[in-house]
Amino acid sequence: MVALLFFLVAPLLWIFNLVVASRKETPAQALQIPPGNLGWPLIGETFRYAVQSGSTFYDERVAKYGAVFKTSLFGSKTVVLPAPEGNRLILMNENKLVSVSYPKSVSVLLGENSLIALRGDEHRRSKALLMTFLRPEMLQKFVGRVCKVVHDHLQKFWSGGDEVIRVYNLMKMFTFALACDLLMGLDIGDEEMEFLARDFDTLVRGLFQLPIDLPGTQFCRAKAARKKLDQCFDRHIREKRREIAGSFRARSHEQDMLEVLLTTRDENGEFSTDLAIKDNIVSLLFAGHDTSSVALTWTLKFLADSPSCMDKIVQENLAIRNSRSSSELSWEDLRKLKYTWQVVQESMRMRPPVGGGFREALVDLEFDGYVVPKGWKASFLLNWTTATSYRKPEFFVEPNKFDPSRFDGGNAIAPYTFLPFGAGARMCPGSEFAKMEILVFLHYCVLQFDWKLLEPNEQVIIDPMPRPVHGMPVRISKRN
Repeated sequence: MVALLFFLVAPLLWIFNLVVASRKETPAQALQIPPGNLGWPLIGETFRYAVQSGSTFYDERVAKYGAVFKTSLFGSKTVVLPAPEGNRLILMNENKLVSVSYPKSVSVLLGENSLIALRGDEHRRSKALLMTFLRPEMLQKFVGRVCKVVHDHLQKFWSGGDEVIRVYNLMKMFTFALACDLLMGLDIGDEEMEFLARDFDTLVRGLFQLPIDLPGTQFCRAKAARKKLDQCFDRHIREKRREIAGSFRARSHEQDMLEVLLTTRDENGEFSTDLAIKDNIVSLLFAGHDTSSVALTWTLKFLADSPSCMDKIVQENLAIRNSRSSSELSWEDLRKLKYTWQVVQESMRMRPPVGGGFREALVDLEFDGYVVPKGWKASFLLNWTTATSYRKPEFFVEPNKFDPSRFDGGNAIAPYTFLPFGAGARMCPGSEFAKMEILVFLHYCVLQFDWKLLEPNEQVIIDPMPRPVHGMPVRISKRN
């Protein structure tokens, strides 16, 4: 009888234990998803983010929901984490707790082979290949070429004196011409360059749009622009291959990025495919052109607003010019422009070209009493944003004041609170390239010209980077 009861009760006890176990929450599951608002279906809060500055969008939600909140941007549910802890968690745990995961529009337009879209070993190999060209030892050979592009630009667009120019438009022209020269070795006329720049601008404007591929949408126009750019790149790749194969090697001592990609094998002994080359050229044009043009635009704006800073930067660059025997800058000269770079750093803090980045949770990710569950990775992204630290008084004294001296080395910047080029495994590989082009331009610009803002309070829009709505008109004059 006892045996019979055992065989009857044991299965019931086993089933009961299973039910209890299935209902028992893990520590992560017991936590809540952060509060917030996902906005409208599909579009989320993307439009509101686009018309507000990044800091305004962030501050409004922190006031309502707290430092950790959810939203929905560019078709993806997003959790925003505060600095510095959130930045450290996301940026230093690539491929462990999180993995890069940009909106679909980015991977479609920049390409699945672009460095920004690759993960793990593929990302590491591709980055190592690009660093063949972007490392400082290689870049210092190109200072002379950068100087020439700067001279040509200033002579063509700034030399009239006492005239009105639009800074943002000209900075985009300058950085695009330089990127085409150093990255692809393009030697084309002004008209073709203008068409190429226009197509590229159309592509960039579609990067952070909802991926709706219907006629008339920004994303559809961006895809068409990418197709036209690819056709141009295909022609240039064929020409570059003929040049490499032939006896004539133009500027053989100064390889451009395209030649490096065509002639360098990766660690597996393989050459890049044409598609991978085009994807990386497009992503490098984006990183080396758009972000630098924005940084230069706002640096010139803040200098116009700060006469004392303008005086100091002029004096530093004048001292460098008077100390050298050649008319051209050298790599060593650039290393001496300490205050000039502090001005750029402070400009990037006040108006960061890049507002953040996206990562996808690979595990149940816990942060400050909340959780992003594993399994939501297809639609739930994490965002580290500059707005969480750049304008916070606990990290930067008088955060709304333009003060380059905060970067002079005497004031320690808290880790993970100022990240203009990111950090960790996915730190921007073009940081030294950007620093070189910005410093060379500022050197010659501040020594030759002064400028006055015609719209000091011009509206700023995020598209996808902060740009002045009227292009920042200024009146320039020759400096004595």
